[in-house]
Formats: sequence, structure tokens, C-alpha cells
Amino acid sequence: TAATHVVNAQQEDPIEAVRRYTGGRGADYAFEVVGFSKTIEQAYEMVRRGGVAVVVGFGADDDFVRLPASLMRSGKSLVGCFYGSVQPHVDIPRYVDLYLAGRIKLDELISRRYRLEEINQAFDALRAGEVARSIIVFE
Repeated sequence: TAATHVVNAQQEDPIEAVRRYTGGRGADYAFEVVGFSKTIEQAYEMVRRGGVAVVVGFGADDDFVRLPASLMRSGKSLVGCFYGSVQPHVDIPRYVDLYLAGRIKLDELISRRYRLEEINQAFDALRAGEVARSIIVFE
């Protein structure tokens, strides 16, 4: 099944929202894509017993995740992935074909485009949280 609800964590507690939407059960899967310890911990907390929290986001090396000792008896799984666990030689050409056919929307994800000579400003904006997805345009 597909996702049935979207939760804006700035407007409500995401763990409580997921519990409300699932009748207290918890999500089957939660995908964490930011890479912060807090959001990884939230993803783990919002999945049901036997559920899976998938960590896609890359966190800082000095940021540590705290999980309850009950992890061992909850049946929950915390799974990391590296580039979506893709098989590059198979998947990347497929993704390119899907993008060119208009079936994957990537352009809409770009926050800002920078020229190569603006690369330092691009990193500054990323560190300041001003952009989420930027690209360097080679002209």
C-alpha cells in the first residue's frame, strides 16, 4: 500500500499524528530523509511493533542516535540505506529513462541553481538551511 497521510512536523507532533492516523498502532514503515538524530529517533518511535524505520538521510558523524533498550523486544527494525540500495548499472539508466519520459519529477526538487564560480555561496546557503537541494550548473 501507499502512503495515506502526510504530517507536517512543524504543525503537530509527528509521533502523535502517526499514532492518531493508525488508531494507536503505528506505521508499518517510516522513512527518515533528513539525517538528524531527532528525526531518526522519531521514525523509530512511530513504527508499529514489527515495523521498519528506514534511514535515508546522511547525518553528521558526531550526531548520535539514542534508542530505547526495548528495541530488542519490539520486533522493530532500524535500517539504513546507501543511495536507496540501488544497483547503479541497472537502476541509473532506468531512472534516466523515467526522467526523460516525464515520469519522475526531479526539476521540482531543485531549490536553486548555482554556477561553478558560486560554489562557495552554494555551500554557505546549504549550511545555513536556506536551500534543500541545489545543483551546480556547468556552462
